[in-house]
Amino acid sequence: MVTFRITLLGAKRARLPLTFRIPSWCLAPEMFLNGENVSLATNKGTITLEREWKSGDEVVLHLPMHISFSRWASNSVAVERGPLVYALKIEEKWEKKELDLQMGKGAFMWEVSPKSPWNYAIVKKSMEKPKEYFQEQISSKVPQWPWSSENAPVSIRVKMTGVPSWKEYNGHAGPLPYTPVPSGLPYNLNNSSSSHLSDGKLYDVRLIPYGCTVLRITQFPVIESK
Repeated sequence: MVTFRITLLGAKRARLPLTFRIPSWCLAPEMFLNGENVSLATNKGTITLEREWKSGDEVVLHLPMHISFSRWASNSVAVERGPLVYALKIEEKWEKKELDLQMGKGAFMWEVSPKSPWNYAIVKKSMEKPKEYFQEQISSKVPQWPWSSENAPVSIRVKMTGVPSWKEYNGHAGPLPYTPVPSGLPYNLNNSSSSHLSDGKLYDVRLIPYGCTVLRITQFPVIESK
């Protein structure tokens, strides 16, 4: 929600148009003028409000965000909400690695590897009803440094299933399984009790903004649900 307050200098009133850009991800923008709803059509991604303005006028532009999906390599899916792309929250293991002596005495680097499972897939049924299965979580207080996996002020909870055949290869996530991944078991979206990834059950995972991650799984295969 964005609020615009009008202040005129040297004039009591002035007639002029104000144009507001509506981002493509917003499907149902709302505008309020001095508390009253304004019904205006979007034209090429903008809304123009032309009237006689006076100091103290207030325009509130509400840009609701929703869950959406985009297709990527191997027909995989990325999860988006509003302007943000989300990635899997992965527990990180940081190791200090000494560099070659030619780099200078005491030179080192940090190597980051995953401490938690990362080979998840989205269940197709959840994509068909994103409002039901993707739970948005927004912190009431933004931390001083929000750009980390631990401090991400916004996140999305969703149940995913594991893909045992998707393994690490040469220190990296192996090639993405092509979507749709055949499912050998029926998936129960209400079952998240399993603690491992080899039995076809579902797991409650957290997605956080791409910019808050160091290790990134952003493109997920999709498993057909029964």
